[in-house]
Amino acid sequence: MSTETGPGAASAGPDTQHSSALAASEQHYRSHAEEAVSIAWTTPHAGEFAEPQPEWSAFTGQSFDELRGTGWVDAVHPHDRARTLSAWRRAGAQGAAWALEHRVRRADGEYRWMRVHALPMLGEDGVVRWAGSHADVTERRLAEQALRRGEEQLRFALDSIPQMVWVARGDGTHEYFNRRWYEYTGLSFDQTRGEGWSRVLHPDDGDACADRWRAALESGEPFSAECRFRRHDGEYRWFLAQALPQHGDDGQVVRWFGTGTEIEEQKRARERAERLEERLRLALDSADVGTWDWDLLADTVACDARCRAIFGLGPDEAVSYEDLMARLHPEDVATVVARAAAALDPAGSGEYAAEYRVVQPGGAIRWARARGRGVLEERGGRRVAVRFIGTIIDATDARRAEEERERAVTARSRFYAAMSHELRTPINAVLGYNDLLLAGVFGEMTEEQRTSLERGQRAARHLLHLVNDVLDLSKLEAGKMELVWEPVPVVALVQDLFATVKPLAAEHGSELRLDGRAAAGVDIVTDPRRLQQIMLNLISNALKFGRARPVDVRCAASADDVTIEVEDQGVGIAPDDLARVFEEFIQLPSANAGGTGLGLSISQQLARLLGGRLEVESQPGVGSTFRLRLPRRAALEVEAPPTT
Repeated sequence: MSTETGPGAASAGPDTQHSSALAASEQHYRSHAEEAVSIAWTTPHAGEFAEPQPEWSAFTGQSFDELRGTGWVDAVHPHDRARTLSAWRRAGAQGAAWALEHRVRRADGEYRWMRVHALPMLGEDGVVRWAGSHADVTERRLAEQALRRGEEQLRFALDSIPQMVWVARGDGTHEYFNRRWYEYTGLSFDQTRGEGWSRVLHPDDGDACADRWRAALESGEPFSAECRFRRHDGEYRWFLAQALPQHGDDGQVVRWFGTGTEIEEQKRARERAERLEERLRLALDSADVGTWDWDLLADTVACDARCRAIFGLGPDEAVSYEDLMARLHPEDVATVVARAAAALDPAGSGEYAAEYRVVQPGGAIRWARARGRGVLEERGGRRVAVRFIGTIIDATDARRAEEERERAVTARSRFYAAMSHELRTPINAVLGYNDLLLAGVFGEMTEEQRTSLERGQRAARHLLHLVNDVLDLSKLEAGKMELVWEPVPVVALVQDLFATVKPLAAEHGSELRLDGRAAAGVDIVTDPRRLQQIMLNLISNALKFGRARPVDVRCAASADDVTIEVEDQGVGIAPDDLARVFEEFIQLPSANAGGTGLGLSISQQLARLLGGRLEVESQPGVGSTFRLRLPRRAALEVEAPPTT
């Protein structure tokens, strides 16, 4: 309720008929107001309360004395009083109906929002009285405020996310874009509204995207398309545009709510992945490698064309894990199952490798070589296998070639053994007779005869050494080298060898030097005969190629292994030849001291057989260092070969 302050209320005059009509009109208004609003009131022309207002008093708690005249204004919120009085004065001056909303203090002190309506009640002589009402609209105002806050929060949220958000009417006309759209495109709302948004589409994507959008508008189905949007700097970047329709009660689309998510990096990553997959597929095709993938959760198996060919499966033939297992050779099933189970064991390494036979539908047997791994994931607090993936190759030709090689090696080894046996008998006889001649058993010889006989004796021993090397090589290739394991004092073994090669050192004018302090008192479990054979070869080579300079032998030991180094100051080995020094029958250009070309090859194979390895470092013109590493407990770690 509002009033205009004044000196008093105007009189209605003595016209009884007019007064009766006014009273009836006022009563009619009040009866309707009491049904529709919280408070109904009336005031004379001057706008001051001149009579009690029960409803106003009941709501505000003001007595008649307090609300009389303009006292009612005290119940209006201080911030609303000025505009309330201003509006009431304008209405009074114009004699026109007026309305506003202001806050009125309730009897309990709480201010409530009220909607004020005031109507002039006209008599025959003009405006006589005002009839008004106050309706409590607090809940509506609070709801509107909450709605505005919700809209502000929603707008803030939409403007804060990195995605583009847009709203369109049912016919597809866009009417809202969030801040991300304007920041990215650099367009204004006027440039964007309607169909203006399409100007940022890449020319190559425009038609396809527009066709999908029109199809969605016609069908009312969700919209989705990948397309490029032009950024404000002119660069085009990939986006995923999506929209969902909102349907009205009649089932018609009334609005579309859409988003634009930048997928530039995902697109590039996908393209890189596709290129990588293409290169991988090319590599696999070039190597004739097939692939398989068993999804353990879905229990489905995917095999490419090469894998299917090995198992004799058609290109469209359904395949399961059981189908593949059914085609394994019966003798290989247990091995494959055990290795697959180990690969899928959460406690294992996940690695899988197996070679097995596949029996194809026509009865043909193919050898397959497979490698793979189990894929594990955390599920329910424990690691479980979810996939089993790998590669497979047809190893039939390789297997046949290996069998042919093994037969050839066996045949060669037999030949070497037979040849060696046949050669050693006459050679030993020659050596024996030469020893008798040199001993004077058959009479004295001239100095010239003795010199010639000694030269022939050295040649015979060299030939015997060659035969022994060939025999050792054949045993190594056939896996028939016998080993006898026993504890051996490392330094003492080298010292014994020094006594053996002392004449050779004197012949070449070289000094042998031993440093065994780092391995003093250390024993190694090995085959002493084979270890001596390796060391004798290394020391002999160092003396032969050492250019009459000192040869150093160093022994060292750790908790796990023993190292023996043989270092010379000879001609050295060229870098290009280092990789070939351990090959069979190889004599390097610098090796002008003779030899069979088998010593280092046999030494390397013996080192591996003893559980170790032989290494070399060399610098031309400076010298070479050969390093033998052996485990201290080799017999416990290396499975001895068969002793047949």
